[in-house]
Amino acid sequence: MPVNFIKNGPAKSRPQMTINISVATINVMPKVSAKCKVQSAKPARLTIHYALITNHFKVRPGFTLIEVVLSIFIILAIVTIILIASGSYATSHGSNLQGIAAKIASREMENLRNTPFDSLVNCDPPDGCPITDSDLTKLNSATAKKEFIQNYDSSADMKLVTIQVNWTVNGAPKQSKLETLFYRYGL
Repeated sequence: MPVNFIKNGPAKSRPQMTINISVATINVMPKVSAKCKVQSAKPARLTIHYALITNHFKVRPGFTLIEVVLSIFIILAIVTIILIASGSYATSHGSNLQGIAAKIASREMENLRNTPFDSLVNCDPPDGCPITDSDLTKLNSATAKKEFIQNYDSSADMKLVTIQVNWTVNGAPKQSKLETLFYRYGL
């Protein structure tokens, strides 16, 4: 910024100051600059006027931090819901298969209750007698058998009847077993 001193008159007089008005740009922050205008005709006092000029942010492609965090939160919520739903489905499916096996065993037990006591013979453990039921096709690799233990508790009037249904789920063996005592004279 040029400053000129001009002397007029005798040597003891005050120097006059002439200032060329110029504009200087000061970079305050990366996106904000200030223009500085210097103007004064008085030697003892110098006045500087600042005018802030803001550069508008340029639109850049991409996402803000809030958008990224919000999208991660939404994705995690969706994944959590899917995992809970799939776990509920697997549990529900296993319960349905267990219910089918229990129904097969219960139905066979009721058929045996309607059979005369002396006709319950020749189904000794461990092989027992096979059971045929239309619901066995609903279970994967299903087999069912019934077993009778004669003279239960040293009594010729009691038999232990066991109905066992076996099947597999994803290669894992599952089993439902129903046991009860039959008495010659009913309950």
